[in-house]
Amino acid sequence: MSSRIPPRAAPLGVSGALALLVSFGSPAAGAQPEPSPGLVPIHTSPIDISGFKLQPRTIAPDRDSGKPVEVALPVDLLGPKTKQLFSTPLSAQLDQYWNAKVDPATGMTARQAAGDGDNGIRQQVAREVAKQGSSYSAYDISCDLATSGQLLVKQIGSTMFLAYQLAGNRVSFASTSRATCKAGHGTIF
Repeated sequence: MSSRIPPRAAPLGVSGALALLVSFGSPAAGAQPEPSPGLVPIHTSPIDISGFKLQPRTIAPDRDSGKPVEVALPVDLLGPKTKQLFSTPLSAQLDQYWNAKVDPATGMTARQAAGDGDNGIRQQVAREVAKQGSSYSAYDISCDLATSGQLLVKQIGSTMFLAYQLAGNRVSFASTSRATCKAGHGTIF
């Protein structure tokens, strides 16, 4: 038996997309921006930006004219961690966090914790099936979660939303019920 966990019961990174919110404007996170009088708000479809690097830029006065011009900052001057942030695509950094970097507190990657952690998918499935009654239980719960994802950006007004989408996640399990003789067997009928 295969099943999908309802979005309300799934951890953030498993229900489809792990959402990172980056705001480049004044509206509160999640709020719809108020359009300025005479201006049409910008709404875009999500755009895949996997593989793109962050680029630090600043505005400085031009030496000759004194007018502000955009200048790229040299990342070599920013320190090793900041240099890594700007030299590695953000999608690759999220892939490493999700599937490669082990949390010293849990000894698991974020992907492993989503399936096998304290409030992971396996425990959520077992808990939800047990809510059906004392004779119901889930077993042989398997979590096949994506190892990497896509980084998407969407602009609404002056706010940019970044999402890390993990597609192709699959959870399967078997369950017992009142009419089941025992786990692994069918009903008496």
